Amino acid sequence: MTWVGMAGLLTAISAAYVADLRGSRSRIAVFAMLLVLHTLASCAFYLYAESSGSDAHFYYYDPLRYNELYSGFGTGFIMNTVQLLKTNLGGTFFDYFMLFQAIGFWGVVFVYKIYHEIFAEMELFQPGWTYLPLFLPGIHFWTGAIGKDAPVFLGVALSIWSAMRLKSRLIPMGMALALMLVVRPHIALLALIALAISSLLDRRTGFLLKALFVGAVVAGGIVVAGTIQTNHSVDMSNPDSVSTYMESRTSIDESSGADVAMVQANLPVKILSLWFRPFFLDAENAMGYIASLENAVLLLIFGFLAVNQRLIRTAFRKVLYMRYSTILFVLTTVLLGMVNYNVGLGLRQKMMAMPCLLVMLTTLLALKFSRLSQQAPPAEPQWDRPMARPPSAYPGA
Repeated sequence: MTWVGMAGLLTAISAAYVADLRGSRSRIAVFAMLLVLHTLASCAFYLYAESSGSDAHFYYYDPLRYNELYSGFGTGFIMNTVQLLKTNLGGTFFDYFMLFQAIGFWGVVFVYKIYHEIFAEMELFQPGWTYLPLFLPGIHFWTGAIGKDAPVFLGVALSIWSAMRLKSRLIPMGMALALMLVVRPHIALLALIALAISSLLDRRTGFLLKALFVGAVVAGGIVVAGTIQTNHSVDMSNPDSVSTYMESRTSIDESSGADVAMVQANLPVKILSLWFRPFFLDAENAMGYIASLENAVLLLIFGFLAVNQRLIRTAFRKVLYMRYSTILFVLTTVLLGMVNYNVGLGLRQKMMAMPCLLVMLTTLLALKFSRLSQQAPPAEPQWDRPMARPPSAYPGA
């Protein structure tokens, strides 16, 4: 590892400033464990990429000289960025894993920071076990590699954190949307739509701010439509062009790595496959069994959310960031379900919606704790030391 990789590690460690660890040993411990896990997961992905190949090879080695062909957002942005850094700074394949894992780790830290702010806002003690969902292995594995997953995870997490105090965090929100735009323009558009709907439903948001978000959605739609037309030769203003493109997507055959049964499945089945496959019976190796265990945890999380849907609806009506997270989660899940054609793709792409799911879960837990604390009977008074006579025998009793 050269100084480029060391810079990546230091960038990851510097996220401690954002995490605000002062005065809390437990938070320092959680941060340290997350950092170690994320770095190890990135190393594991590096070893996997070296033995089996991945998109990371495509971005770093550029064997077909795509750097001269790709431009604009999405794949072209990551390709050009990696090649520009490689040309000017040097660095090995492993070094760039360390750089991108730092980006992904900052995303994890922003989710971690949201956890703390949710409980602090409600003036509740936060049990340490509430951080456990942040240790799901897929979060660290997929955001620890060279590619689009780490930046978009950071963008989504940063946007949710900004939505918690939107009026004072407009600049971070703009940065989050810009990051999503250059990496995955369609996710940026969904985030803008979710933000606009959330603001329009909020009576406390002023007219000018609502108009700003609606205008941003329109401008974002124009930018995304232009990007899709440039990268995929699809005219978004022409229904026939869009229809032809969607048919070409659904005609993917097994030679391209698609699961034909999934391609032909209906949307609910694709969404279930997106979130819960593999699930032990269709796991083929150790990674499949690890993913199956993670999907079992996700099934429990979805079940917990379903059982407490009334409380979620209450939070949805009253809290802007909860509306934003929920709407963005639904929109992203539906979109990913529409284009999901194999299990491996689903494992990676659902990480874009994972920050929303984790924030929804943590908000629900905090609300449950708040209700339990309000329903708890007052504690019995305790005397500081034994008394020679009963309290009723003292003057004034």
